[in-house]
Parts: sequence; structure tokens; C-alpha cells
Amino acid sequence: INISKGILIIDPSLLHKTGKHMEKANYHYSGITKKKEWGHMLVNSFFTDGNNSFPIKSDIYIRKIDTDESHPFKTVRQISIEQLEFAIKNKVPIWLVMFDAGVYADFVLQKIKSYGLKYISGIRITNNISIGGEERINVGNYMNNISEKDYNKFEIRGENYFLHAQEIYSRSIGKEKLLISYKES
Repeated sequence: INISKGILIIDPSLLHKTGKHMEKANYHYSGITKKKEWGHMLVNSFFTDGNNSFPIKSDIYIRKIDTDESHPFKTVRQISIEQLEFAIKNKVPIWLVMFDAGVYADFVLQKIKSYGLKYISGIRITNNISIGGEERINVGNYMNNISEKDYNKFEIRGENYFLHAQEIYSRSIGKEKLLISYKES
């Protein structure tokens, strides 16, 4: 197999369960329903270079109340870093790491940057940013103050997408590029 440099995608996923006596199952926040749901939280990492795609690692997140000596507590972010380190140790040719806002944290970004890798991450609208040395504001307030003309329009497969890009500064991280996008309708 000829594998090119590619992307490591890290994604915590809720596996819904119905059995209330299932080992290590508990209530976890669901990104889909936006509420706590019963099941297992699985942290997955996946590699793709556009031609080749394969799973890297999967680990169950166990809530602190369910841990024991054989299953010590680790946060989703700690598990994500371990999966990144596993991929690097096994020489998976990564140039970019992608993950959602649930994994985003200063120490995660710093770890990724320490390996010389790029990243794309979802963030919460409550994250504070500074633009051009101005006072810090949260992303939600920034979004409320940009207009339609601040977006570039792209047509992809007959559908319209809008993208706004802004250089920002985040405390503990430094200079970053904020991307805000949405699909028409």
C-alpha cells in the first residue's frame, strides 16, 4: 500500500444502549440530541489520505464514578492525545488532525503543535478571541457582528456555501485562523 501524508480524525461518539445493567454504560452528553443519553462513549481515531482510509484506535471513555484500578479515569481529551501519540509512534503519516469542540483544549492544541502538525477544530461560541489587538470577545458575539457581505460564497455540487475567515488571537494558543461557514438554507 502506498500511503501519502494524511489526516487523523478524532471523534467521540455516543453508542446508545438500552440495557441498564450493561458494564461501564452510563449517561453521556449526546451531540445529536443535545442531552444526556444512556450508553458508552467511544473515542475513535481514523486516518485518511484521500485514497486510503483506516481506523487507528478506539477507546471507551469511562466516567470517573465507573473507574477502578484496571480502568483508570481519563478525559476524552487525554484519550485523544493518547490516540494521536499512538498514531505517531506507529509512523502513521499525519500532517493534519481534525476534531470537534468536545476535544478542543489549549493543552490538546499545544500537543498537536509540538509534533509540528496542523489542526482543524470545532470550537464553542463561548471561546474568547481577540482580533487585531482589540479587547477579547466570545465567538458568538463576533458572529453576531459580522454581516452577509463578510462571507465568500462558494458553489459546490449545485449547493451554495458561505465562508468567513478571520485571523484571530487566542490566549495560550496564539495566532489562529477562525473559519465560520454555513450552507444556504
